[in-house]
Amino acid sequence: MSGNRASTSRISTAMKRDSFAAELERDPNSSPAKRQAFTSNMAHASLERQLVAAQTTKLELETKLREKDTQIEKLKRDRQWFSDREQEEREEKEREQAEHQQETQKKDSELRTLRSSLADLQGAHSNLQRSTSQTIASQKSQITALRRQTSLLEEEVSQFKRLAEERSQTIDGVMKALVGSFSLEESNKEGAPTATDGARLEQVQQPVSIAEQRKQELEAERSSRLETQPALAELDAQPEKIEELEPELFELGGEIAGARHVPPSTSVLTSRDTTPDVVLRDNPEARQIERGHLKRDTPHSTRSAAASASASAPVSAPPAAASSSTPSRDPIRDLGRLSGQKRVEPGTLVWAKAVSFPWWPAIVFHDRNEYIPARVLHETLQERKKKKSKKDWYIVRFFDKTKSWCHIPIDKMRTLGEIKELDQDMLSKNSQMQKESDWGRHKTLFAECQHAYEEAIDDMESGDEKEAFLQGMKGG
Repeated sequence: MSGNRASTSRISTAMKRDSFAAELERDPNSSPAKRQAFTSNMAHASLERQLVAAQTTKLELETKLREKDTQIEKLKRDRQWFSDREQEEREEKEREQAEHQQETQKKDSELRTLRSSLADLQGAHSNLQRSTSQTIASQKSQITALRRQTSLLEEEVSQFKRLAEERSQTIDGVMKALVGSFSLEESNKEGAPTATDGARLEQVQQPVSIAEQRKQELEAERSSRLETQPALAELDAQPEKIEELEPELFELGGEIAGARHVPPSTSVLTSRDTTPDVVLRDNPEARQIERGHLKRDTPHSTRSAAASASASAPVSAPPAAASSSTPSRDPIRDLGRLSGQKRVEPGTLVWAKAVSFPWWPAIVFHDRNEYIPARVLHETLQERKKKKSKKDWYIVRFFDKTKSWCHIPIDKMRTLGEIKELDQDMLSKNSQMQKESDWGRHKTLFAECQHAYEEAIDDMESGDEKEAFLQGMKGG
């Protein structure tokens, strides 16, 4: 705006100068000197005006420059502030991404662990369900058989009662007739009794003795029936118990999903932390002492009940005890079978099969071994009395995390460390022996079994024997 004012003043000044100069030129009295002085004065005045205008313009420009500098400084501060906020947001975003990635990895690992535990629990639940269904089916069949037997016994008792009543009536009639005849003869005869009277008396006493014998038999039948009444009542209560077991089965399924239950009917006996078993597990010297005791108990024993057969026969051939009159469909199941005719020596390494558990490496113990917990020995002896077969049941200790104890029949035991084909099949994911345990689905159980097998091989007496067997396993 000041620039427009200066240009307007310059235009008016120039117009005045031109008109004044024209008057001077028309005036004959004006001289060139005056004209020149006037011109210089006009030029000087014009320069002064231009200088003032320039100074004014300079001041305005300096003011604008200061305003621009102030605005630039403000913009720089705003830019720095935005840059700092952007850097903070970038760092916060990177930190959140890192935390999210770590949390995602943690959740993935937890998910994998939970899936594996879910698979294990589902397998345990299926095994428990199968065993429970088998138990219920066996109890139902037993109840049916006992009911049939009870009905037969009741029919026999009713028949005996009818027969006893008929005979008692017959005996009463005969006795009345005999008494009448004897009274008649006595009234007719006054003399001493003759031999004929003695024979008649014996004839009369014979049905009486028979009647007394029948009466005793009936009393025995009645007492036996009274004794069987509690058993019959218990049999009648069995269906109700079976109905009660079914909801308990579903409850156990929920407990298994929460990992709070151990499958029943396992017969696995674990000792407390105060038993010598923990000393054997955690102290190598104690384990060495235990092997010394086993050698002392069996000075001429081998590490396997089939060692004598394996020394003279090829390793791949099954022992003689495995042969039977009926050929097996699966030859691998006959490998390493132990004979019931020969006692399995303590210290023998075996594959043992407990109820609802897979085949697992174990070691046989003598009943007199001091490391067997008293509770385990007592329960084992009680089970042997129930089974009525003392020589075919053995106490073993498994090579697992808890070093659990169990009593195993000889038909659920196989040799370990003698037949490489058998050991390879036991440790294979496609095992024929481990089919019942869903071996391929339990990766954790499979790894624990391999670790237990290595621990059992480490317990071999001879280092050369262990090395030779491991080389044979690798070669096979």
